[in-house]
Amino acid sequence: MNKASCRILLVIAGTALVLVGPMVACGGGEEQAPPIPSTTVPSTAATTATTSIFQGAVTTTTQPLLPTSTLISETINGVTVELPTDFVEARGQRPIVVLFYVPGEVDDEEVVEAVRELRTTYPTYAFLIYDYKMPDAYGDLADWIGGVGYQPFVALVDRTGTPRRVWSGFVDKGTLNQTLIDLGRY
Repeated sequence: MNKASCRILLVIAGTALVLVGPMVACGGGEEQAPPIPSTTVPSTAATTATTSIFQGAVTTTTQPLLPTSTLISETINGVTVELPTDFVEARGQRPIVVLFYVPGEVDDEEVVEAVRELRTTYPTYAFLIYDYKMPDAYGDLADWIGGVGYQPFVALVDRTGTPRRVWSGFVDKGTLNQTLIDLGRY
């Protein structure tokens, strides 16, 4: 059985458990279990910046997280590129985590959730999350990093603006956490 078939079976089994589990667990006088939190990534972008953190870029600060898709033109090595404002402001100042994902894909959703959880651990880092299907939000950033292959795609950029590590495909939270520790040392 290949990896894709295993994932499909896991999704089906999980769906069945969520749908059938509450019916099986019904009992008299017992305390009700707390609801299971959702980790589903929205499949469509929000129409306003205040309703979704997945449209455009997201930075971690002490202020509310609001996405932006403003691009700035820069000339790098004689080539003019358009980069997201949040990336340009963070580059050279603090470590940056850049994530390109495709909404609705299992691996992508797991990596998005891991990055969302880790950003609270690293409040001095910039976390930029982009829906890969919305290139107007990230401009030439994918090319600046060296090209985005298979999604999810995570790139770690040190505080000097140098890409240090990239993953094309799934990466687990533990691995990301350790490399974020290492990234802070540059």
